[in-house]
Amino acid sequence: MTTMRVLITGGLGVNGAWVTRELVDRGIETVVIDNREDFSLLGARYVERIVFEKVDIRIRDHILDVLERHKISAVVHMAAAVGHQDIDPNPAGTFEINALATINLLEAARCVGVNRFIFASSRAVYGSLNGCFGPPTYRPVDETNATHHEATYDLCKIIGERFGEAFAAISDMEFAALRFSTIFGPGKTTRHGRFGALSKLIENPFYGEPVTIPVGGDQVDDMIYAQEAARGVVAALLAPTLPNSIYNIATGRGYTLHDVARAVRQYYPNAEISIGDGLNYLGSSVNYSGILSPERAQHDLGFSASTDLSSAIGKYYEALS
Repeated sequence: MTTMRVLITGGLGVNGAWVTRELVDRGIETVVIDNREDFSLLGARYVERIVFEKVDIRIRDHILDVLERHKISAVVHMAAAVGHQDIDPNPAGTFEINALATINLLEAARCVGVNRFIFASSRAVYGSLNGCFGPPTYRPVDETNATHHEATYDLCKIIGERFGEAFAAISDMEFAALRFSTIFGPGKTTRHGRFGALSKLIENPFYGEPVTIPVGGDQVDDMIYAQEAARGVVAALLAPTLPNSIYNIATGRGYTLHDVARAVRQYYPNAEISIGDGLNYLGSSVNYSGILSPERAQHDLGFSASTDLSSAIGKYYEALS
């Protein structure tokens, strides 16, 4: 793929904005579609260098029109409705956005001859990590592990993976699904609800606010900074070949919230942080926390995420500034 014009869905979102920046910084022509014109996470310097289309990804004809008009050669599908770990109050809506819209996008991409399709999946497809993958051993989970859905969101991500593989099998379109470990970065506290607990622990001291997390300080989790995750997406997009269709995008290293608090205090020694002991800091019925193996992405994509927690938090504070 010597020349490339990329369409990114959800390119203004918490994680997608970082991917948009990575693409623009590499000089790649980037078309962003999102359901709202909120550029606050992207920044003016980048807004001027993208093409933006306000599009409902649930409507295939609208997607097809954008792909054709802009002669898109590759798609990065980051858009999604944030999941619910307990009872989903609107399972039909979640399915429509996270599964049916993905299928529509895959079909539209196939119709116009898109070369490569990168799908933002999730660690949630592994289900609750128990046994040797949970405490105290925390054996890294690799891509050969069985998938298991425990919520509508998880099921939708599995469907996206399977349909992506199916479309790739009947066309020349390459497909890769990326299963991210726990991502932290600016914007999660306001847009991702309780899934932003880790980001809250980092952000509140920056703003001089106390932070209390009642339980979960001992939970080991694979945590990746949003900018690093975006680098993983672009690595999959630009890799000469995709030997596999599924990749973990992770650090392969486990940290606890107590570790995060210690790293935060390197920057804000007087931070008011209270974290209860125990596991499952999200306090939900499903505990997805654990460590993902990054070896396949390292081998196939040449991607290795930074494992330096303190440095990642420092970059986080730079972004907030």
